[in-house]
Amino acid sequence: MVNNNKYLIAEIGSKLYLGIENSFDKKKRKHTLTLLSSSSKAEVLSKNIHDLIPTFKLEDDKIADLEFYDFWLSLLEVKNLYKVDDFIDQAVKFFSIQSISGVNTFLVEFNADFLYFKFIDKNIYLNSKEVVEKISENISKKDDRARIMESFIQCLSNESVIDEMKYSLPIAVIKSYFSGSKKYSKSFISLLMKISASENDEDLVNFLKSKKIFDATFEPFNLANNLNNNFSYKNNISLASKFADKGDLAIKAFTVDDSSTYDYDDAITITKLDNSYILYVHITNFSDLFDYKSDFALEAKNRLNTIYGPIENFNLYSDDLISEMSLKEGFIRKAISIRFEIKDYEIISASIENTYISIVKNYSYEEFELLLKNKEEFNFLNKLTKLLYEKRIKDADFKLFNSEVSIKADKNNNLYLKVMKGLDSYKVISELMILTNYYFSEFFIENKIPGLYRNQKKSEDLEVSTIDDNPEFYFYRKVSPVNISTTPSPHFGLGLKSYIQMTSPIRRYLDSLMIWQLDHYLKENKPLFSDELLNEASLTNINSLSSNKDKSKKNQKFWVLKFLIQEEIKFLSGYIYASLKDKYVVFFNEFNFFDSIMKKNCRKTYYNDDPIEVSFDYIDLKNLEIKSISDTD
Repeated sequence: MVNNNKYLIAEIGSKLYLGIENSFDKKKRKHTLTLLSSSSKAEVLSKNIHDLIPTFKLEDDKIADLEFYDFWLSLLEVKNLYKVDDFIDQAVKFFSIQSISGVNTFLVEFNADFLYFKFIDKNIYLNSKEVVEKISENISKKDDRARIMESFIQCLSNESVIDEMKYSLPIAVIKSYFSGSKKYSKSFISLLMKISASENDEDLVNFLKSKKIFDATFEPFNLANNLNNNFSYKNNISLASKFADKGDLAIKAFTVDDSSTYDYDDAITITKLDNSYILYVHITNFSDLFDYKSDFALEAKNRLNTIYGPIENFNLYSDDLISEMSLKEGFIRKAISIRFEIKDYEIISASIENTYISIVKNYSYEEFELLLKNKEEFNFLNKLTKLLYEKRIKDADFKLFNSEVSIKADKNNNLYLKVMKGLDSYKVISELMILTNYYFSEFFIENKIPGLYRNQKKSEDLEVSTIDDNPEFYFYRKVSPVNISTTPSPHFGLGLKSYIQMTSPIRRYLDSLMIWQLDHYLKENKPLFSDELLNEASLTNINSLSSNKDKSKKNQKFWVLKFLIQEEIKFLSGYIYASLKDKYVVFFNEFNFFDSIMKKNCRKTYYNDDPIEVSFDYIDLKNLEIKSISDTD
């Protein structure tokens, strides 16, 4: 058969193609080709064209499978770089290529190869033996990975039990996807969506929970925000018998906290004398268990605060460690205690000491509320804290506080709304902790102990709005920020001359630092940390504290939105907190969260503190957004 076509080899990108020349533009020095591998047209500059010099048959003679290994090895023995024409010539000879189809087959295989050859700047480079070995190893791993992923999909499809160890790789890919990482296999996730008939991430999570890939408490939000209880250390501390011989010395005490609490930081002792009362406020002191250089403390430094959720808390310390530190009923614990003597509702003396306490009861707020009216000592505490509050707020910027609203979960993980409707028990404990922190700060100042003070300048332009609702709540605007400093200054928000926060050392890392500092001073009559070291600690943690606070707010909003989904709520009532350029910031007081609504989606103009009724289509949990929200007025 006579060959009237002109065959050329074209460089296109980093690949070589065999084509039939259709035309040549001399002025532009450009060839128009029909590529044999795809039958598509391509325009190629002359500088990227190579003539096919040997004469080949037109018949489609099939050539043997092209094994590039021996070809690569034979070329590598001579040199590691070849010009295109020379490379093609070597291939024709080595593989005994005699037809046009043979040349095309070779080039197709060459373009698919990345193990032996690289085409760069008109040259064919040969990979070294070391590089080929490394690439081969990676290919093998990739093949193994593909087999594991395929097997995992088959197990899910066949209702088989999933072996977590065997399928750790696909499970890791799924977690990577839900964590918000961009490094995951899109094709694998798409296939998962398909076999699970999932329309969204929530559907996929529920499917994976049904397959026991994730437990019932798993939430993608936690992965995306790095919320976990995976601690790098193992607890090797046990107090089982450490304080058993301190029973005769231990002061009997009780705690008051939320019914779901297990990390009890503080406890109370109240005793009636003939003409006065002795009040102790105890704070757990774990300084003898571990110090600030320990693995426990270093990990707490990274976590900063416990973040609370209705189903799971993300703790500052591990559960095992908390169990040893917590002021649990029936146990003896070491504490730092402030002893107040009170006569006629006035504090006549106060002293700070290391103590041992025996916890006789862990009360819930609801249980303690009943006791406030029925026991004389507790009734005294109620009256005392009300007087302390009235005295303190005379100089405070904030005199009114909103009810605490939170999402809780029952034993079946069903969510419900809990509102602390002005319980006296809550106010008693809150005021006692404020009193304790104030006296700690005064002790630090008087004894020149370096401390981390919480200061708040007076909010000169403070705006307070009282919203008439049930329950009543308030908007505060133009509030001065709270700063952490080693220099004491007034805390005008609380109406106090100075303030140190250290009553929650199990829950807050900076409180832990202050416990170590005070314990060391009480033992050695000198501080453990200098001003410089504490300054460094506060500066290092200030950005992390802000990030942690933001993470906590996101966590709170996430669970509120989950509750709205659970209850199928599509209508909300709120109040305008701020009017921005193109949207309103709305506070939904019933559920204690903020969101925004675009002004273009509102039928009328709103002003600060105005009530607003809204409806919405759905909730995007991944981005914590209420979608298609509009007013209903």
